[in-house]
Amino acid sequence: MKKFFYVAAAFLAAGFVSCSEDNNDFTAPVAGSDYAPIRFDLGNGRVSIEQQKAAATRGKGAVGDLAGNKNVWNGETLKIYMFDQGTLDLALDKTGDGTTPLFDNAAIIAGTGNDAVTVETQKFYPMQGNYDFFAYHVDDAAVGVDVVETADVFTLPVTIDGSQDLMVAKAELTADQKNILSAEKANDYYSAFSARKGINPHFTFKHLLTRFTFEVKADKDVDVANVKITGVNVSNANTTADMVVAYTTAPAEFLGNQAKPATLYLKDANGAAFAAVNPSITEYNRIGESLLLMPQAEYKMEFNIEQTVNGETRNINYPVILRAAELGVGQGVFEAAKQYNVKLTLYGLSEIVLRLELTAWEDGGDINVDDNNDVTIEYITPENRN
Repeated sequence: MKKFFYVAAAFLAAGFVSCSEDNNDFTAPVAGSDYAPIRFDLGNGRVSIEQQKAAATRGKGAVGDLAGNKNVWNGETLKIYMFDQGTLDLALDKTGDGTTPLFDNAAIIAGTGNDAVTVETQKFYPMQGNYDFFAYHVDDAAVGVDVVETADVFTLPVTIDGSQDLMVAKAELTADQKNILSAEKANDYYSAFSARKGINPHFTFKHLLTRFTFEVKADKDVDVANVKITGVNVSNANTTADMVVAYTTAPAEFLGNQAKPATLYLKDANGAAFAAVNPSITEYNRIGESLLLMPQAEYKMEFNIEQTVNGETRNINYPVILRAAELGVGQGVFEAAKQYNVKLTLYGLSEIVLRLELTAWEDGGDINVDDNNDVTIEYITPENRN
């Protein structure tokens, strides 16, 4: 008798760690100059996942991972704005003719590895005034498009394919930096005054997308040599939005006007096409890089399996609709900056059952569930239909 599978999919929810840690390198005045240099603190470098540098023509994958050594910068490109404090008026370079913006969507490159990351800009604060700084990262999700500027908000049209990470940050004082400023000077930042006290703009990046990672394992009865996982996709993923990159008042939604649902496919690292994988019967193995999706209430996900039995190869597709409300996730929406780990287990049974189990992250994720949150969905395939 031909045997097929049931698939157990366990969803592990966890938060992306903040993309920065404190780093208070002292910024001294430049010898022979009244101007203080502008430097950026990007923490101690702990914000990117295991990945090699990729060509700019395809997404590199998630920036940042769960806490640990994999959460490091890896030479990502960031865009920077500098404004007069409380406005979206570009700050001007006073070392020249006073008409050139200091940072007008300017690109900087983050460091690589675990060393402290303080970016030297070779630009200087005006001697008077306080300033706001914004930074964002979109990988290749905004090629050939311009930022839309209004008096209160700057937005960037983005288009994702599941492999790009979208992040945004406004520089804010750390607790240590606040302690350096006296009470009467508590609002005198970021400025030449604060720079001379070693206070650099410090960015903690906010992930705007939801991340799905995938692991697979087979039961001992499965002939793993003749089974392959050939793909994972989501068929109703929104792909376009207007991303807020700078603002005078923090928005309730950083990805507005989400639209154009399409099918997005799990890829390997650096945006390479997914390579079919044979499961192991001894342990769960990671497959692909991750799917980075706009937050939604539900995703129509499909797992693609290739099985060869008695010389006959069949491609089997297992569809499932993941509904956040049914799985007890967030407020009925799969949340931005959260990671959901999907564990697929293949069993050598004649009936096909897909079992979804939602489990809380052991290191303190925001989801508390119990066994009553398990959801079992049975599918009848053409082979089993009476």
